[in-house]
Amino acid sequence: SMPAMLMKQASFPFFGAPNNPPRSPVPIRNDTSTPKWAPDDSVDYCPGCKDAFGLLTRKHHCRICGEIYCKGCSSHYVRIRGISELQRSCQACYDMIKATSSRRFIA
Repeated sequence: SMPAMLMKQASFPFFGAPNNPPRSPVPIRNDTSTPKWAPDDSVDYCPGCKDAFGLLTRKHHCRICGEIYCKGCSSHYVRIRGISELQRSCQACYDMIKATSSRRFIA
């Protein structure tokens, strides 16, 4: 049978926020363009922390820049105009949107 941790991960929607989104100010991105996602096989290591991807370190796309990061390095969430669910973001994109966002919503 599937381990409990994997079952919990499998219950998350592929796009959007986790079941328990952050309850802090969430920056909002006005640009609704969709980034070109990096191919899954284009990276073997997280560019943020340099951990190798594998069975325990899964790949996650930043919904802002399209690059691939581990869960820890893509643990921020932002709102994008026109999309109701919170979207996963890497640290650099989160910081950029937070600095340029005039409005913040509580998630």
